[in-house]
Amino acid sequence: MKPDRIAMLMLIALLSVGLLAGCSDDDDSDDPAGPGGGGGEDTTAPEVISFAPTSGETGVAADESIVITFSEAMDPATADGEITLSTGAVTDLTWTDDRTVSVDHAAWSEGAEVTVTVGTGIADTAGNPLETARSVTFYVASTDLVFLGSDPEDGAVDVNRSTIVTLLFSDEMNLDTFDGAVTLTDEAQTDLAFQLHEGDGSLVIVDPDEDLPADETISLTVAATVQDFAGRSLDAPVSVSFTTGQDVDTTPPSIVGFEPASGQEIDPGTTYLRITFSEGVIPDSVTPRRIDAAFFGLVENQDADPVWSDDYTTLTVPLPTPLPAGLPMEVTFADYRDLAGNVQSASATWTATVAGTADYYPLEDGHRFEYEEYSAWGNVGDDTPVDESTYRAYIQFDAMGGGEFHRTWYDETYTSPDDWEIMQKSASALEYLGFGEVDGDETIEVVFDEPLTFVTLPPAGTWSDQADATVPGEGTMTLTGEGEFVSESDLLWLPGGEGHPELFWKDVRLVVIEHTIAAGPDLVETGVDSLWLAPTVGIVRYSTYNVDEMADEWDYDAGTVAVPGIR
Repeated sequence: MKPDRIAMLMLIALLSVGLLAGCSDDDDSDDPAGPGGGGGEDTTAPEVISFAPTSGETGVAADESIVITFSEAMDPATADGEITLSTGAVTDLTWTDDRTVSVDHAAWSEGAEVTVTVGTGIADTAGNPLETARSVTFYVASTDLVFLGSDPEDGAVDVNRSTIVTLLFSDEMNLDTFDGAVTLTDEAQTDLAFQLHEGDGSLVIVDPDEDLPADETISLTVAATVQDFAGRSLDAPVSVSFTTGQDVDTTPPSIVGFEPASGQEIDPGTTYLRITFSEGVIPDSVTPRRIDAAFFGLVENQDADPVWSDDYTTLTVPLPTPLPAGLPMEVTFADYRDLAGNVQSASATWTATVAGTADYYPLEDGHRFEYEEYSAWGNVGDDTPVDESTYRAYIQFDAMGGGEFHRTWYDETYTSPDDWEIMQKSASALEYLGFGEVDGDETIEVVFDEPLTFVTLPPAGTWSDQADATVPGEGTMTLTGEGEFVSESDLLWLPGGEGHPELFWKDVRLVVIEHTIAAGPDLVETGVDSLWLAPTVGIVRYSTYNVDEMADEWDYDAGTVAVPGIR
């Protein structure tokens, strides 16, 4: 084995364990009381924090089970008769955990509109009932493409003159087929100018260019020639009319509250984030402008979907529990619209930190992660690379027992191991125990005489350590590392774009480590390594520069998280 292989395999140019380490779908809090969790007497009413299918969802299978998630542990005995359907009958309730119930039912008819209601008789384990009945309406899949309804609905009166019109179809529509197929007219049948936008799911938005005329009947038609993406045309043309009033809405909506409140330290048992708006908003316009990547991953990688109130003034986002200790969270909203189309361009930001100490290098068995890597090497004295490459790295953490982990490089199918590092945690540091590699038919593993401190946890101050390793065919070598915590800041991961938020790693700690490898009195290698460590995540970015003193060559490696939180 070449001496520089030691530096490649076990020193500082390392990637992270993933962002979901330490999280599970189980609520381990003893007595979560509302969003803050915590113990003590529970006097807080439970909340419905998720329905599946979601409000306005189309194409639902006729036999699909309904899944309802609550904010805290519920008493199943109180659920009988409290979960009802507008169409069909409930045949069975199955509690998959103490906060989640799966509702089976008689099969719905094709194209049926189904409203699920959770009544106020259902209660948590402390006896607190639901304060307000919650409901959701969705639509069963149909063979034909059909129009399901509008807002304002047909026949509505005293409609605000600044309104937009949303049209709901039974499947996602191809807006290219709407050209010339939609008319919007006033009482004198004069055409009114408008723009068409694709809404969330199967919604199409008709957005008038100007305020509608006062006290007039407005008519909207859609020809049956419009199609969905499967090429199906409507079964019949659409005709909607409503009467305007005098009012003109020029005030944009605003966020008037977060629950939990912004800036709080929250309990790991917190089950939801609720956002309250000053008025009803268009749901698909409420997307984060900026959000920290760890929080984004937690929300996106759970099964439960957010729930809107019936008037679209509150959005409840379920959170997986327990939340990772010490996790800093941040999300910024802007450019959302009310039902009259007024846009709020000012930003509103929510921040919170989960109680406890953050783990900057979590270890969890079986977690898999992908990284984008760049490598280059050249001759000392010449910065131009002789060779360079980019590739994906596929990493998995494997528990070996006794607190020991292997961090293993695999092929893209995670079946053939290549190299691995052996590591464990002490009370205050991540320690390296050795490394291994597969070289053809030969497997080589090197174990240090004693653990080598890799990085202090949490990263702070300075540290240094030294260890010897007996390398087959090379003899004994001494590895020395001196580390320093440099700074803490946010680190951009993915820039925002149309419909996509900016993603960043929050409160990342940069550490820099200088290392040497010596064989007796002879210096084998020197290097400087930089690691960007995100709380509850691990290394989200790194760079290493090593000089092989014997070969008079340098090598450089840099990487960044490509796909975080793969399970």
